Amino acid sequence: SSDSNTDSAADTAASEAEAVKIGVVSEVEVEVWEDVASRLEAKGIELEIASTPVKGLEVMYNLGITDAAFTRLRLSQNGQEVNLDGNRQIFTPGATSLLMAQYSLPIKAKKPFKLVFRAEYIHLGSQYFDLANTIKQDAYALLNGRAGFSMTRLDFFIWGRNLGQQKYIAYAY
Repeated sequence: SSDSNTDSAADTAASEAEAVKIGVVSEVEVEVWEDVASRLEAKGIELEIASTPVKGLEVMYNLGITDAAFTRLRLSQNGQEVNLDGNRQIFTPGATSLLMAQYSLPIKAKKPFKLVFRAEYIHLGSQYFDLANTIKQDAYALLNGRAGFSMTRLDFFIWGRNLGQQKYIAYAY
């Protein structure tokens, strides 16, 4: 019928319009934290780009860069003052990024559902776990995946994290 041709043309036009949409979000932050023995200066920027290049495919990239260091950090150790000026803030990677692609395939059935496949590549920059900056995790990357189906009132997914079996320190003190 002519209605289905019109709907098909509208769907195609909408899909092409989505394919060229790219959203960019950027944010710059400067934060200063200070007490008698310490002063921390943190600067950062975030960038996010998202696109739907073809119907059903979502692609996103996110990048965060952080420069967080103590401009003054004095601690007591064995009765002596220790100068740790210039040391990096703990638990704060210098960079983080995420590249994600997700494909949803609609299945027409008595109860329609979508098959969903997702892959993620996550990069975490080096970071320290103690104020003296002696416990360090070098930069590393993780590969994650997810597959399953989604219905109106039910989702079922299998999720895999660190599929490349990367060894890293998640937390230390």
